[in-house]
Amino acid sequence: MNKPFLAELRAASAYPDIRRFAALFEILGYLVAFAVLVGAVMTASNNGPDDSHKAMVSLVTAVLLGVGARYVKLSACMFIDMADAKIDMARMMRAQGAAKSE
Repeated sequence: MNKPFLAELRAASAYPDIRRFAALFEILGYLVAFAVLVGAVMTASNNGPDDSHKAMVSLVTAVLLGVGARYVKLSACMFIDMADAKIDMARMMRAQGAAKSE
């Protein structure tokens, strides 16, 4: 992929608020995952091996939350990139049509 083009496309995005919301969602997802991870560590340290399955479930949940938050953000940004590229293509086609008619 042409990274300078993608950076230029993202800089001139028609949807900067959605990009910021996706970034905020990712950060919140990481914070929730961290809180669940801390809960898993506290469960494992306080209860010992008796509740190790609860700690393991919390650990897996924390990892899934972190990965899920990243996946949702990347998916949202990918769809926004596609929309911005479509707008850019339409703008170029309109400029070409105007140039041909002159």
